[in-house]
Amino acid sequence: RISFTVGFSIGNFGYIIDSVNILRKYDPTTNVWMQAATLPGTPRQFACGFSVAGNGFVGTGYNGTWLNDFWKYDPVSNSWTQLGNFLGGNRCDIDRASFIIGNKAYWGTGWDPNYYNDFWEYDPLSDVWTQKVNFPGLPRFGAVGFTICNKGFLGLGYNLNIGKFSDFWMYNATLNSWSVIDSFPGGARFDLPAFVINDIAYLGTGANDPSNVRLNDFWEYLPDSNVCNPDGIPEQSQTLQTTIYPNPFSESATIVIASEAKQSHPDLQFLLFDAQGKQVRNLTFHTSQLTLQRDNLASGVYFYQIISPSPEGEGRGEVLSSGKIVAQ
Repeated sequence: RISFTVGFSIGNFGYIIDSVNILRKYDPTTNVWMQAATLPGTPRQFACGFSVAGNGFVGTGYNGTWLNDFWKYDPVSNSWTQLGNFLGGNRCDIDRASFIIGNKAYWGTGWDPNYYNDFWEYDPLSDVWTQKVNFPGLPRFGAVGFTICNKGFLGLGYNLNIGKFSDFWMYNATLNSWSVIDSFPGGARFDLPAFVINDIAYLGTGANDPSNVRLNDFWEYLPDSNVCNPDGIPEQSQTLQTTIYPNPFSESATIVIASEAKQSHPDLQFLLFDAQGKQVRNLTFHTSQLTLQRDNLASGVYFYQIISPSPEGEGRGEVLSSGKIVAQ
């Protein structure tokens, strides 16, 4: 029987490891499960797993005592390597309270049976744990985390002495700071999954009391525009009337501006930025409309600016219109 599994994804494959250390790999192209290398550590329940930098990682958990060992899975060699122990100490039920920002992993909370709200960064290149500012919510286990636009989100969970939680928080790794966001409208709960598609998070199911009454509702979370907004580009700012269709788009989108504006600003530029603020397109309006081709743009949220030329001919000119475009 497969129970208390943890999972991660590497490339186009999914992996789960069960409480007796059997690792299974799923190929969605062929719809086939294959057994992979068995984790050589102690069999366990309530472990935590994630993937970063092309490898899978599993650690902590419970096997009659609380654990703090930590392991790396290499999909190329199909092998495991034991790493340095988790410096937060022995514990379990960190569960899904982890997220990835850049090439570093972040996790925290859990219990041993004391409850925790400490928070840690893991660098897989140096195998180094660094303690960060504590998660500001109350100590808990069974929380859930995810990443949108290089911001981490963590919330929900349970504490036997307090009850279940519905709060949610956003983590800025650059500032090493947390800010509270709206509570989960589906109500307090714990032990639920989450995933992100096109910078939108999806979460649901879980349990809502200690006797494990199970839920089957499902929710979508779209963060405030400034979460994915590079350089403070407004969600929608139109000194220049702008129409974009279709939006979201799959192959191409048409951007239309007022024809009189094109006459008064003959060299308008269309700049497109990804969610990290990197410029990915620079197009020029030759008429009152232009076509944005999808080409190699990944699915996700993008931000645009339409700017007039700088009067001095150097640097950026005035931003006449800005907003959001979604590639799906």
